[in-house]
Amino acid sequence: MREGKLQYTKTASICHIFIINYLRKKYVVKVTKRGVRNIKILLNVKNDYLNIRNILTKYANLPELYFIEPILINNAYRLLLVEEYAGLDIRSIARTSRDFQAINKYINECLRIINTVPVDIPVDTNPANFTHKSKKIYFVDLLPTQPRKYRNSRDFLEYVKVFPTIGKDFDYLNKFTSYHKTKLRIKRFYKYLTLPNGRIVNKDGNVIKSTSTSEPL
Repeated sequence: MREGKLQYTKTASICHIFIINYLRKKYVVKVTKRGVRNIKILLNVKNDYLNIRNILTKYANLPELYFIEPILINNAYRLLLVEEYAGLDIRSIARTSRDFQAINKYINECLRIINTVPVDIPVDTNPANFTHKSKKIYFVDLLPTQPRKYRNSRDFLEYVKVFPTIGKDFDYLNKFTSYHKTKLRIKRFYKYLTLPNGRIVNKDGNVIKSTSTSEPL
């Protein structure tokens, strides 16, 4: 990895996210921002991640996973993930692209995924969690993998250190309810979808000029 070029991309609610260019290939590296002393907490998260991932592969393209393990940093364990780079996220594409035909296609593919994933599988449908690469739409964010399970665990205070979004400060009940209901998943997707020049998305997932017309651009 020392020969690769490291690019820091963003800090999300849960992870620091980096992109590494190595031997003409891109990798995404995610490291949880907060650590815990009890490694069993992160081993449980790892197992949940792999189980949910195995189920989701039936419904959506997922980036290839190369590594997921707890690592010790400054006397606390954090979860480290290394995945295939799966392209630019749909929220960013929608904000900047003028190819509305392509945006229509991407949005409808996201909606297809949202509508087919079983409601017992938690899915954060923020459009930033969908990406486009090589004519495919990917779903790229599986953390936290089991928010209801962690919320009801006797080790909740340990889990909330790793996943602050499951705490009360983040209005977890409303947020995670939207992970498990199709209509609320779609509503969450649209809530964070911003398009240039005042364009909007109609109920069928097509980009249109204004609310006065349903004709796709």
